[in-house]
Amino acid sequence: MPRVKIIALAVVLLVAGALGLLWRGGEQRVAYSPVEGAARPEEIGLGGLGPKYLTQAELERLRLRQDLDQVKYLKGLDLSRWALACERGIDCLPELAEPEFQSIVEADGWLGDGDLVLSVRLGQRARAYPLRIMAWHQVVNDYLGDTPIIVSYCPISGAGVAYARPLANGKPLVFGVSGRLYNANLLLYDRQTGSLWQQLTGEPIAGPLVGVVGKLKRLHADIVPWGDWKRGHPGGEVLARPKAVRIGGKKVPISAERYGEYPYAEYELRPWVGYGVEVERLDLQGLSSKRRILGVEVPGAARAYLRADLERLGLLNDWLGEVPVLVLMSPGGEARFFRREFAGSTLEFTLEQGRLIDRETGTVWSPDGRAVSGPLASREAALEELPAVPAYWFAWLLFHPGTDLSQQR
Repeated sequence: MPRVKIIALAVVLLVAGALGLLWRGGEQRVAYSPVEGAARPEEIGLGGLGPKYLTQAELERLRLRQDLDQVKYLKGLDLSRWALACERGIDCLPELAEPEFQSIVEADGWLGDGDLVLSVRLGQRARAYPLRIMAWHQVVNDYLGDTPIIVSYCPISGAGVAYARPLANGKPLVFGVSGRLYNANLLLYDRQTGSLWQQLTGEPIAGPLVGVVGKLKRLHADIVPWGDWKRGHPGGEVLARPKAVRIGGKKVPISAERYGEYPYAEYELRPWVGYGVEVERLDLQGLSSKRRILGVEVPGAARAYLRADLERLGLLNDWLGEVPVLVLMSPGGEARFFRREFAGSTLEFTLEQGRLIDRETGTVWSPDGRAVSGPLASREAALEELPAVPAYWFAWLLFHPGTDLSQQR
């Protein structure tokens, strides 16, 4: 075959291959991370989900192409619990993509000590995201240092989370509000692929990234009163009330009056949920459906803790399945969960004159799980943190039906 024809054929094949990849959402030509823990082929269904997934109009707004009759999704989902929360669909609430922060002194001018904030920590940096703001936006695309993160609060399920954002060819995905719920919990979507992500678990459940990307890395997050948080984080940063948001490609000014109070206060007082969830069928074990709990899980086991119990105890040496767990209340009123293991040994902890000490070696540990003095300090020891999920009790039960409730009352 003449050289010119060979070159022409190669160009045609390359173009055809590129178009094929584009039609399939581009997932095969993009290097994603993390990929560990992605759904296996036998766990994935393929078909049409109707308006439960994105509509053709929404895909066009995102400039994405996808065959809506061939959408990937997790087979184990109960589609009856998948609800459209907002008829406007994606971006019915504008996420915050350029968040600004202020000092504690500045935030004290509009936050009361009893107002709740979502506290997020990465390393030694801590930030507070007031629920008065988060309820109106629900998603913040942010950075902590050089780490791209997503911070999200779902007022229907009471779940507050923070994750390291996944990367596509080294660039972080950008998340928004899909206008859809599963188990009365927010479904996020990413603008690059149009995949839907479960807010509480941090995994893609429908769209091109199902089977490609695994669960996101969870960061420490807790919901605490502003008065406690500011005492425990004197140098911390606070999400400032936005002056404008981007809607339909345009910046629209917002009045600070919108954030004058928490808009879901009445909903929180009612046992009813809706959105396909029948709380009367749940074994609430004597708690109200919207009691705020802290849920933690390890492979094969999950447990919910009441904050009042942990505040009373201050410290708890516990077992979750076969995993030894340390639960510690920090100076900022946050609950921290750690594996109480080091170098193959299980440690038992105690508080002595405000110091966290393990009984086995006498090493003194900091509230964030680092050995600061004693036999283990020279080894730069640090306990592995188990980030917990602050959420309403009913929501934790729906996602962890085999959970138990800590009996420390």
